[in-house]
Formats: sequence, C-alpha cells, structure tokens
Amino acid sequence: MTAKKLKPIITKMVLINLHISFDAGRRTMNNLSKTIAKDNDADAAMLSTSIKMIPKDKVASFTAAVSQAREFYKKNSLPWEDGNWRVVPVNRLQQFRDDLDTLISKASDEHQRCYIASYDGLKDAADKKKGKLNVQFPSKKELEESFAIEYNVGAIASVEDIRIVGIDTAMRKQIQQDTEKRYNQQIEKGLIEQVTNISNTLEDLVERVGEDDQKGKKYTRAMANFKAMLETTEHLNITGNEALASACKMAREKITNWSPDAIKSNPEVRSAIKGAAEGVRGALKNVKMNDDEDN
Repeated sequence: MTAKKLKPIITKMVLINLHISFDAGRRTMNNLSKTIAKDNDADAAMLSTSIKMIPKDKVASFTAAVSQAREFYKKNSLPWEDGNWRVVPVNRLQQFRDDLDTLISKASDEHQRCYIASYDGLKDAADKKKGKLNVQFPSKKELEESFAIEYNVGAIASVEDIRIVGIDTAMRKQIQQDTEKRYNQQIEKGLIEQVTNISNTLEDLVERVGEDDQKGKKYTRAMANFKAMLETTEHLNITGNEALASACKMAREKITNWSPDAIKSNPEVRSAIKGAAEGVRGALKNVKMNDDEDN
C-alpha cells in the first residue's frame, strides 16, 4: 500500500498502550541455588531458584480481573509495533476507553481488596506456606507502590509528513520508504490476527456442534462468542478489506442465523453449520491485503 493510500487509513487509527504491573511475590533464592548446586556437584550459575510469596488462591479474583482487562485490550485492538502498542479505530475509541476503564477500575478494586485490605491474612498464609525458608514477605507499602494499571494514547505519524530537521532529501525519502514498509507489515499482521481470532472461535463452535450430547448452554456460549468475534472483526476492519468482510458476511448468513435450540434439537442444522464452516474457512484463507491496496 502506497503512502498516499496509507494516509486516510492512518487517520482512522489511534495508538494505545496498556500497562499493568504488580508484585506477584516471586523472590530469587540464591542461597538455595547454591545448596542445590553443592548437593548435586553443579555450577550454581546454571541454576535459578525462586519462591512465590503470594498464595495464588488468595488473589485469584485480582488475577482474573487483570486477565479480563488484558484480554479485552487485545481482542478489541490490532497489533502495532513492539512494546504492547496496538491501534483502535477512531470511531470506536470512546466505547473502547469506557469499557477498558470499567475493567481497570475492577482490577484496582480487587487489588485493594486482595492485597491491601486483606494484607494480614495474606502475609499469615504466606508465612505458613514458606516453612523455614528465610525470605521476607513484602510490606503493604511495597505492594501498593508496585501496583500500576493505566494506558496511554497517541497518534501515528503520516508517512508523507516526516518532520526531521537536518536530513537531506535522500535520507528523508529513505525514512519515508522504511516507514511505509513498516506500516504495511503492521496492517498485514493485523489481518492475520483477525483471521486467527475468527478461525479459533469458529473451530470452537464446530467442535461443539460435532458433539450431539452437548447441552444447550454450551451451544449458546459458543455461538455468542462467535457472533461477538464477527462483530469485533467488522469494527476492526479499518482498511475495508473485502475478503475479510465477505468471510464475515458468509458466517452471518450461514452460521449465526441458527438458534442454539435448533442446533441442539436438529441434526440437520448441525450438519449445515459444519458444511458452512468449510466455506468460511476457505474464505478466510483468501484474506490478504486487497489487490488495489498493493498498487
């Protein structure tokens, strides 16, 4: 895709970066590594021994909330560069931020409840589990200061607008060409991720449909997940990729029109879905950067 055709697409994207950090309680035990090395006639430099001071069962609701935030962030955005930077369509940014803020608030509340409000119980449980190991449990202040969950937003520079002072025309052209190449790679990477996400949810649905004794709730969940992924994919199809749009349309017309009750009670419906899935798989294999985008 040329710089001219990239420009209107770039203006439809907003960069976003989610950052989550917290003390998982893992501590390195160098003395234990030395003991193990000595007992086994090994080089201690080859060993890495650690202990996890935070009992997993005590903070399960917090880690689940963090996972929800990370999963939402990844599923509702596209990859862009390294360092966990991704892009969101401008027309979806406000809804994306509202939903992400809700998940961040939930994770923050769970951290306060699991780590801070329940600190004494957490420490007592860890002290009992560690036995005679000589390792200090983190203080409440350390746990508070180590926790951070936030996101940053930014704009993507236009390929045609390289504003760097002190470079000659040849260097400016080289930077533009390299930037154009990198942007195209990221767009292609995003398409691959979208195809992978749809394929995975489709295969989960087909697996459910292939088992005649599945309960209605499992059909309902699998179909809901597939519908949600189609909707997300259509929102994230920033380039207007025709093959991807066609695959989504086919899936809507031939798969998601069936109700979970019909799937559960009618073998012919299950067979029809499996047959339609083959067509969707074939359509997804044809997804690549549109021919007119490459010119």
